Amino acid sequence: MKIAQLNAIELSIFIRKPLVVLSFDGFKRSYTKNKSVKTLEHMAKCGTTAEYMYGVYPTKTFPNHYTIATGLYPESHGIVDNVFFEKQFKNRFAKIRQENDEKYSNVLPVVNWLGLPASKRPALIMTYFDQPDAKVTTEMKNVEMVLSYLFETLYKMEILNCINIIVLSDHDKMMETVEQLKCFNNTHYRMYDRYRIPKRYHFSMSNRIGDIILDGQLGTTFYQNYAADYNKTHDHGYDYILPSMHTIFYAYGPNIARGLITKPFQNIELFNLMIALLNINSNVAPSNNGTKGRLNSVLDGILLEKPKRVTPLDDCDGDNDEQAIHENFCLFGLSLLVSGYGEMCYVSNCSSASESALIQKLDSIHGVALVERINADSSVVKTELQNESIGWIETSLSAKGANDLKVYLHSNFAKGHFANLQEITSYYAKVYNEIVVISGPIYDFSNNGTFTDPLTQIHPQYNTTPTHIFRAIFRCNNSDWLEGEMKCENTKSLHALSFILPNAPDDYNCLARGFISFLQDSLSYLIANTARLRDIELLTGLEFLPSSWTSEEELYDDDFSLTLRTMMPEHLWLEKKLK
Repeated sequence: MKIAQLNAIELSIFIRKPLVVLSFDGFKRSYTKNKSVKTLEHMAKCGTTAEYMYGVYPTKTFPNHYTIATGLYPESHGIVDNVFFEKQFKNRFAKIRQENDEKYSNVLPVVNWLGLPASKRPALIMTYFDQPDAKVTTEMKNVEMVLSYLFETLYKMEILNCINIIVLSDHDKMMETVEQLKCFNNTHYRMYDRYRIPKRYHFSMSNRIGDIILDGQLGTTFYQNYAADYNKTHDHGYDYILPSMHTIFYAYGPNIARGLITKPFQNIELFNLMIALLNINSNVAPSNNGTKGRLNSVLDGILLEKPKRVTPLDDCDGDNDEQAIHENFCLFGLSLLVSGYGEMCYVSNCSSASESALIQKLDSIHGVALVERINADSSVVKTELQNESIGWIETSLSAKGANDLKVYLHSNFAKGHFANLQEITSYYAKVYNEIVVISGPIYDFSNNGTFTDPLTQIHPQYNTTPTHIFRAIFRCNNSDWLEGEMKCENTKSLHALSFILPNAPDDYNCLARGFISFLQDSLSYLIANTARLRDIELLTGLEFLPSSWTSEEELYDDDFSLTLRTMMPEHLWLEKKLK
């Protein structure tokens, strides 16, 4: 193919900047450490890169590429694996990959499309390269050849600075029934159903997902039988928070910030970034699972819409006088840490034994969340079984014994994983001297990962019975909490660790074995069930770190707020000391 050349007139009307997205299959973030791909080094210096990027679960090629293109989780866009079974049509979907066409197997078509006149030139070009999935050392050289050819050619055509370019990868690599599989071997795999699988996987809503999910631990690969083992030395699909699953993100162009290194983010956020780069009105763009504004810091020279925020919480008694609230409310400024949709309000408890506030709906006595300030002197709650024959416990979700928020939990869960959560919360209070803890129930009966009004989900005998409980723990890193207020002396020192635990009668993987010396099984369960603050927001109607209602009250800027709310916990605090 001959490379098309643009004349001066064409260059002058290069008003709409095309977006080129290049995806390299299985490009591990650690591959960049030896700096063998010089073009990526150039992009990082003159554009934007991320510390690393997360894929979605499962970290397979086709689910992740569809997520990159749509901004949707696999449970939403329907491509839940490289191979899957569609129950409705009784079809096995396989070989989604089309036969290779040599004329599209290199970067030359991209160059030619960019050289077309404005009326024929694509605004968006997305292309996939299967290296470095197979032979890393050799293919890294091929990656550099592809990228250097593209950049040098666009430079010679004098249009390099007219094109926004994103380079990323889809995933990284690593080389009877329930009763038969239950607790069989949690070293090699974990078994879940769609109600017990960690919420942060977002892998439960689609009917294309099996009734039983075997989540292989790193290095485990499943085959139907020995004959089906194709002796593949590299595999993927594992938990995306594992370092060996981290992927790359580089961006360069006239609308890309220079010299920026962003915090890690998940590839569901790419869609909104691409929409902005294509100058498409976000109000008419398809809805997606990304969080609007998360990657706004990557953009340069584009008019940005400020993310919409919720209004602050009011006192349920209707007392809105700021001075009166400050004098009578021990957690003054609570709404700077958490607020909520659906006309929520708070009831404070400022007794000598408690510094807490219950968030509830205006028209309901049912609690949405309990906010507590906990110090090193607070003790963990010990819950007694009240009706063992039925298997339920009326349990306070308080981390220090308050009775403000009670729900019914399965007794095994209350005595097992929930008790372990209480223990580790108490441990953090002692280590960090003071923490703020927000806990509450989740009612995801439809299993779609979004907020369900608990008033419509009353258990016929035992009050409200949540499907999950959540907890968000906040601390000030190298800073202290301001006395009587819900903010750190150094605003940007706020750290968060959050969990969503299924309220299930049993654990298919038998990991609830108590926190004697913080057993590894108990720790691994909590790590698996960490969650983003954003996941809790979607399931409860709460919103954390609302940044501004008036200029005087702006505490957290949008970038800090959105980054912390979408941050994926990869490990527990002080994890090495816990083990």
